[in-house]
Amino acid sequence: MRVFIGICLYMSIVDMPFRRMYWASHSRQNAVADNMTCNRFEEILSLLHLNDNELMEPRGHPHHDPLFKVRPLLTKLNENFEKCAEKENCIAVDEMMVPFKGRHALKVYLMKKPKKWGYKVWVNAGQSGYVHKFIFAGESVLKTNDEYFEKKDLKKKGRGVFDFRVDGKKSVMVCKWFDNKIVAVASNVEGLYPTHMVKRSVNKDTRYDHIDHFPKKTVVKYAQRCKLEGCPGKTKYLCRKCCVDLCIDSKEQDESCFFFITTEKAMT
Repeated sequence: MRVFIGICLYMSIVDMPFRRMYWASHSRQNAVADNMTCNRFEEILSLLHLNDNELMEPRGHPHHDPLFKVRPLLTKLNENFEKCAEKENCIAVDEMMVPFKGRHALKVYLMKKPKKWGYKVWVNAGQSGYVHKFIFAGESVLKTNDEYFEKKDLKKKGRGVFDFRVDGKKSVMVCKWFDNKIVAVASNVEGLYPTHMVKRSVNKDTRYDHIDHFPKKTVVKYAQRCKLEGCPGKTKYLCRKCCVDLCIDSKEQDESCFFFITTEKAMT
């Protein structure tokens, strides 16, 4: 069995498209083929059980465990994770994908992950990158009775609004705020305040003055032809934002070329 487990670990590092390629003549891996035959490996893999299937609760039961068949292995791994490294002061909880493209009810698809198909797990990781514990998180419905703002209420108030709760006994702060989407975070290191205004975009072309058009009067002798199609006049006004000459002198403000080109009229 130790040889079988060692081969499984080796396969997770030296990845090949098909399992039998580790024993094939053109892609033979001596570390695998010299220690166990292909037929023996596949026989153990097909008959291996980590738990008693007779004790498994059926799907829909309140105590149903979707990972019942491998639960002893996961429990042992988490126990050894705690023993093999000292606990760190700063840790974070985040999701991680275990790549898998086979057929299984627990498989999920996350579009923005580098590995989009697989099992999603929540990991308790430190600053060093070491995983102290991991918990499987599949597709399930969790009914809660919290007193946070609902998603639609946060959207109505606009980006930047937040709500929070503090557990004084355990010194844990939980905050939910509205950014491009709802974001929730829990921490026992950092508090909520103070809050600061930040610049979200790093685009060099971003206009921090929030002004799209700004007309500037030039010298009369440098008057140019109005760039609006169909206008025969000349203008001494130049838009400093888009560098376009447009008429701004008009008896009616909403009839000037500058007003026309910088409003929704230009889209009709």
